Order: sequence, then C-alpha cells, then structure tokens
Amino acid sequence: MVLERKYHGVPPTQSSWRHKAALMGFLALSLYYLVMEHTAHLFGLLSYLLVLICPLMHFLHHGSEGIHSEHKERSP
Repeated sequence: MVLERKYHGVPPTQSSWRHKAALMGFLALSLYYLVMEHTAHLFGLLSYLLVLICPLMHFLHHGSEGIHSEHKERSP
C-alpha cells in the first residue's frame, strides 16, 4: 500500500511561501507597534547601551594589539 500525501490543491512550496510571508508581515507589524508605542522606553535605554558598549569596544580594540607587536619593534 502506497501512502500518498494530499496537499488539498496547494503544492507544499506555495504553502510554505505563504506561511513565511504571513510570518514576516506579523513580525513587521509587531516591530512597528513596539517602536511606536514604546519610543520613550527605547530612548531611555540608549544611555545604558552607550555605557555598556564602551567597555566592549575597549576590550575588542585591545585584543588585537598582540598581533601587531612586530610593527612596534621595527620603528626607529
């Protein structure tokens, strides 16, 4: 006995495309709502983001100093 899948008239590729489009639309509307309704909260978090990003940038910048150590020895 051979089992056949029935797609009810919609091929699986077209169905998955529709699901992805619906998901992307829902995510776009959700992001729009979050930004429009909570802008004051987002701007309040920007100052904390700046404080947190400074040590991260400092750490990443100093992490690459060991690679260029031979350039310092050649300087007169």
